[in-house]
Order: sequence, then structure tokens, then C-alpha cells
Amino acid sequence: MITKRQIADSIAAFIGNDLMPRVDSSHAKFVLCMAQRNLAENDGMLDAFFASPLIASAVKVNGDEYDIDDLAMIMRNVLEMQKSYPLIIPKVPLLSPKETVVKITASDLDKLLSYMNEEETAAVGSVL
Repeated sequence: MITKRQIADSIAAFIGNDLMPRVDSSHAKFVLCMAQRNLAENDGMLDAFFASPLIASAVKVNGDEYDIDDLAMIMRNVLEMQKSYPLIIPKVPLLSPKETVVKITASDLDKLLSYMNEEETAAVGSVL
């Protein structure tokens, strides 16, 4: 189980450490930087994601904690079948004139999940 704050921090770390270095477009990097900063400051950005009926069916919620194991397994199965999945960095009027696509692989999923595991471990360590 992981909190929404820990998920947001993990995604922000993944964006900064793993996605941004792979993107050549300075415009797309700007959009990623904005997403990273917004996630770091406001985990409420994830509310729409978790409110999606499809995502909600794969994520168990207990109070303020989320069990994302089923979602991770589904994502892994898709990535193993398709080898990669396109992550679209949207265009933003006046700031980023075109959308950019980054291919996400099973290796990327492993990195993201490792950030989440680090967040969970750190939280458990701070409680003890």
C-alpha cells in the first residue's frame, strides 16, 4: 500500500531522472518540468487518474492508501505483449507547439515501481 503523496513523488522522480534525459525537445522538457513540479506540490493532480473507472477497477483503496499491484501487473502484461507503449507529452499553446511521444518499456515500469518501493520503505523507516 502506498499513499497518493508517495505515488506523486515517485512519478516526479521518474520524470526527472528517467524521462527528461530521453527527450530532445526543449518544449517537451518544459512540459515535463511543469508536470514534475506540479506533482511535487499537489498530489491532487492524480485524482482524475484514479477517478477513471478503468483505473479504479485495478486499484484498491483503503483509506488514504492505494494498492497498485494489480495495475502494475496489467501494465507489465501490456508492455510485454507490445514491447513499448507511447507516452504522449501534450502540446501546450504558446509554450510547446507540438506533442512529443516517448516510448515506455517494461524497464521504465520497473524504475517507476522501484521509486515507489523506496517511498514505501522510507515511510516505514520513519514510522519505526
